[in-house]
Amino acid sequence: MAKGLGSGYVPISAVLAGRRVTERVKKSGGWKNSHTYQNHPVCCAVALKVMQTIERDRLLENVRERGEQLLRELREGMRSIDIVSDVRGTGLFVGLDIDGPSASQPRLSARIKDKAFANGLLVAGYSGTIDGIEGESIVLTPAYTVTESQISEIVRLLLKSIKEVVRDLQEEQKE
Repeated sequence: MAKGLGSGYVPISAVLAGRRVTERVKKSGGWKNSHTYQNHPVCCAVALKVMQTIERDRLLENVRERGEQLLRELREGMRSIDIVSDVRGTGLFVGLDIDGPSASQPRLSARIKDKAFANGLLVAGYSGTIDGIEGESIVLTPAYTVTESQISEIVRLLLKSIKEVVRDLQEEQKE
């Protein structure tokens, strides 16, 4: 929960755990953590202000609405791209599974990430997401404040980038 609490302003984090987990931790002797800067009052004050801002500006509502839009537009746009096998996520944390050989160098996720960057979009690209070797994923994590038009632009740029990578792959196979 670090990013949600501190919004990048201060070093702070927290853990949420259900009753089953907390009971187990209590039986083992309780939480065993204590560090120099734990519960620093300035960081806690900033985290409180971040939470108040999220509530005041109804950012969680925006996360839900823009997340649904992002999934909908990605699923629609990726239908025509064979290498995209799945689009899934919750809120504004969305991933695409990419089908491609692990022997491909550079890996497909790296190619898509680089192409997206060249097109003006930052995405995370991960390889080995199935078993440490196989599997390629692209992850999108737009800001809580992202707008409807910005979501559409993110989808447009990612779609463009993936199509360019597919075209490049086809050219490589011809050689």
